[in-house]
Amino acid sequence: MMPSVIIRCDGGTHIGMGHVVRCLALANMLREYFEVSFVLQETEDSVYEWITQQGFPYATLSRTTDYALDCTHLIEALTKKDTNTHVVVLDGYHFTTTYQQRLQQHGCKVVAIDDLHSWHHTAEAIINHAPDVSPMTYDCEEHTRLLLGLDYALLRPGILNASSTARAVNQAERFLISMGAADESNRTEFFARLLVTHFPKARVQLLMSSLNPHYDAIIALTEIHPQLTICLNLNTRELTEALMNTDVVICPASTISIEACAMGCSLITGYTAPNQLGILNGLTNHGAAISLGAFQSLNESEAQACIRNFTEDITARTEQLKHQRTLIDGKSGRRLALSFLEIAYACTVREAATDDARIYFEWVNDPAVRANSYQTADIGWDDHLKWFEAALVSPNTCMWIYSIHGTPAAQMRLKLENEKAIINYSVCASYRGRGLSKLLLQHAILKVSLEKDHVKCLEGWVKKSNLASYRAFERSGYQIVEETKDSVLFQQSVNG
Repeated sequence: MMPSVIIRCDGGTHIGMGHVVRCLALANMLREYFEVSFVLQETEDSVYEWITQQGFPYATLSRTTDYALDCTHLIEALTKKDTNTHVVVLDGYHFTTTYQQRLQQHGCKVVAIDDLHSWHHTAEAIINHAPDVSPMTYDCEEHTRLLLGLDYALLRPGILNASSTARAVNQAERFLISMGAADESNRTEFFARLLVTHFPKARVQLLMSSLNPHYDAIIALTEIHPQLTICLNLNTRELTEALMNTDVVICPASTISIEACAMGCSLITGYTAPNQLGILNGLTNHGAAISLGAFQSLNESEAQACIRNFTEDITARTEQLKHQRTLIDGKSGRRLALSFLEIAYACTVREAATDDARIYFEWVNDPAVRANSYQTADIGWDDHLKWFEAALVSPNTCMWIYSIHGTPAAQMRLKLENEKAIINYSVCASYRGRGLSKLLLQHAILKVSLEKDHVKCLEGWVKKSNLASYRAFERSGYQIVEETKDSVLFQQSVNG
């Protein structure tokens, strides 16, 4: 059974869809490794549709402003789920210290998505993808992992995959306006009217959701101005295509601004809520966006002058594109999946060191390890030590020790040969039967993809009689590419 991730967030007309959007991005990053589901307070049906359309189940809790009661309801819902590991992701401004502690007391591991940093965290990890956010911003436990900055950007996989596509800076004629799913202050109409009035050549896409309370008024506006097009409830593929065919994006400094940055769009941003200031300041400080400040208090004449000056300055827009390309490397999904695997298994990973020779010696001479090896005889200490010391300094060998709750539990060794890495791993006898083999095999793919750019695949020979390892390779997504009478060769590509 796969470990589970339960995402607790809320969305709807009353609070917008920002939390749900970035949590859906995270869910897509994790779905290969976890059973991911959502839990949210009762809301509009269109919110549920957003989640189910991307293939994720959800459960609902009664609407309440009493978050102690909300936590009780969540724990009751988790108790009913037939899963073997709970990592609970909390994304919202009511999931404070006590909420986290109660979940941990229930046996859950907690990850907090937090851009307010206004309370003490006991969570296993904190995610904030605002550029330049400082670890010193957070009051947290010593064990808490800080997954901060654009290395952990919560972007949908389609956006990440397209982020390396070459872009050219063209004349600013194609605009995209995205003011969030709810847009209660109706900034969509504000910017649409501004563009059709002052930029007659502009063709403007209006990204909207069916939650927008001003939908009818904006429909009426598009009937008067045919250069305006409504793009309703776009999926990831449609959004990616829209951004690829856009010269300039105008949006608040939420996830959509980072997506526009990843896609290399000329970016004009600002803020509609205080929690957006971290992203806003980070993007503008890096020259990856220009800011109009607080969207709700914009003066039309000043806004149009700023937009005109920027869009007509090809040099400034070209420089902005260069800065954007230095910020996002497209690997945040792999970093987050790797971190979540470690959190789910209470695992830490380090490179082997000289002092580990004895534990490697004990593991390699374990009767089960010897029986499943291609050389079954016991290994002597002197031979082992000579081999171990040579392997530690070899540029073609990676040796990692996996510890569970601080206790060494397994080892992974990779022999690098040109564009492939050959796997050798073993699990300590006292930790077998806990799914660690699958963890090692999945974790190794992610770690190699992040650290060894030249490696294109991992592979390992397995005896057919070694059913545990055979099944672990299968369940980790490796494919059989060669077979002999008594063995098979499993292989998995490393996504570049």
